[in-house]
Amino acid sequence: MALLKGFDPFMVAPWFDLPTHKLRPQLKDRRHGVVVGAGIAGITTACALAKRGWTVEIIESNEAIAQGGSGNPQGIVLPRINIGDSAEGEFYDVAFLKTLSELERLKQQFPELNWQQGGVLQLGSTERIKKQIAHLKCTSEALHKTVHKTICKIVQVLNSKAASEIAGVKIDEEALYFPQAGWIDPVQLCRLLLKKAGDSVQLKNNCHVGSIDIDEGVWTLRDEKQSLVAQSDTVILANASAASNFTQTAFLPLNDARGQISVVSSTESSQKLSCAICHNGYIIPESNGKHVIGASFIAGDDSAESRLEDDRENINRLRKSLPGLFSGEPSIVDSRAAVRATTPDRLPLVGPVADEAFFAKNYHDLHKGRPVEKYASAQYLDGLYVNTGHGARGLTSAFLTAEVIASQLNDEPLAVSDSIWQALSPSRFTIRKYRKASNI
Repeated sequence: MALLKGFDPFMVAPWFDLPTHKLRPQLKDRRHGVVVGAGIAGITTACALAKRGWTVEIIESNEAIAQGGSGNPQGIVLPRINIGDSAEGEFYDVAFLKTLSELERLKQQFPELNWQQGGVLQLGSTERIKKQIAHLKCTSEALHKTVHKTICKIVQVLNSKAASEIAGVKIDEEALYFPQAGWIDPVQLCRLLLKKAGDSVQLKNNCHVGSIDIDEGVWTLRDEKQSLVAQSDTVILANASAASNFTQTAFLPLNDARGQISVVSSTESSQKLSCAICHNGYIIPESNGKHVIGASFIAGDDSAESRLEDDRENINRLRKSLPGLFSGEPSIVDSRAAVRATTPDRLPLVGPVADEAFFAKNYHDLHKGRPVEKYASAQYLDGLYVNTGHGARGLTSAFLTAEVIASQLNDEPLAVSDSIWQALSPSRFTIRKYRKASNI
């Protein structure tokens, strides 16, 4: 990959420059923000701002919190590892460790938090994971130079015997084992985070934001009938794929992906399962006589209605990967479908929303190879941010992305490396489009 003329690989390109935020005199020492969306991304963002002295309003279209992808009865906290140096791999490693730290602190304050850090096994269900197993098995110094150093701290390769001993059930193949990973109740997590934030975070349910507009530095949010919902100089859209429904954000490449979990009755044999297992789906150890299994993934489908065929798919994939886990046909007692927001590169969109007209005017010729110093610093829509596109990894990624947003809004040192920030930037797809005309 060729570089732009005059480009220093250790400097941040001007199209990734961040805005600065000057505290208005009338706001004194306290700032106010509005977060749209009361799932894990929105709530962690609100809490990250609250601990910095902000007051935050969360606007939620549903009658309760965590009704979308954050509303499953149980969810797995697990990193997404990558072999070799990549911003994606670095992000998920750092995000996983950040989440573990936050959950430990929350558990100390609220012992009732249903965080089960019982480890997670990942079977070699795809060629990608099989390659990871093969790479991580090798102990040569040359190979370990190509593996992000954090990976070795969070994952192990186990043979089938060791994997079976940890799982409590028979595993017929090598597997990746994440001893620090586990499973959690996402709805309870969201509730306790709000409880911890106290009066600094106010929740407004049953309120749909139909439009956003800015006038003299103040954003006005209105519903579909044009009634006033909220006003603030800072707005963070954390409402999944609906974040791209506004005129200002329509360019964001957010897609829907339907996922359905199934709840099945445990049996004498399945009750022996002692850790969560991921395969082409996943299964979580028994709780109150039931297992959560899942999850289907249908890109482009925005239906949240449960489907019998998805339950059957979840069961068929489980029985194919773990044929001896259930002695008979698992009995389905419940199911739940939700729509996740995804991006083309499987990384969330986190940060300020670009001034699309400015980007088009100033960066449309990136493919021509002009010296990098000839380009102006990026400009954004003042006070408008997004934190969305987490896909199925929100429980792992949201705590870190919330810190990314909060650190930017408070003009603190960036909470992540420059390479991670550029990989998360909501502008990255626009920049790639303008660079695409050549081999830059």
